[in-house]
Amino acid sequence: MNLKTYFKDDLHDYLENPEATEAFVKVEKQEIKKLSGDEKYKRLSRLAVFQRLLGHLSEAHEMFKQAGEHFEKNHTQMQMINYLRWADAFRFEKRFAEAETILQKAEEILKGDNFTNYEDFYFQHLGKLFFDKDDFKSALSCFEKALQLRIKKGDRELIASTEFAIEITRRRHNNRD
Repeated sequence: MNLKTYFKDDLHDYLENPEATEAFVKVEKQEIKKLSGDEKYKRLSRLAVFQRLLGHLSEAHEMFKQAGEHFEKNHTQMQMINYLRWADAFRFEKRFAEAETILQKAEEILKGDNFTNYEDFYFQHLGKLFFDKDDFKSALSCFEKALQLRIKKGDRELIASTEFAIEITRRRHNNRD
């Protein structure tokens, strides 16, 4: 089943196969009902991402909210990850203030609990928020921080994603001048 995404010049992710994703969502909703605890809410948070990608934003927000309520009490690291994912839903709706609030919460967890292995994801998401707000200078700064962290990780796919974001951001920034 193809659940892969790709990025366009707007730095938004798009589904390669929306039909396969719809089918996956339908099955996953039923599977999640059989689960409990962290596993249920981890999968619910992941499913919310697919709902966002499919344009089912109200369902995505409800799933992120449910997952967040569980993780707030039980799993700080997953709460931070859920926040990063949820911020994208707000960003896609151009609800920038809400996206910023959610990312600030993620940053507080990141700093307070020292989840440094997620710092690159935080900067990447923050950079995309600035990008969508046409603040290309701030976006570029965030992407450059993410790139340095990703180079240290050595993850080629993440490095390529950030390099793409930097290239597009520079192009947009230079076209404004």
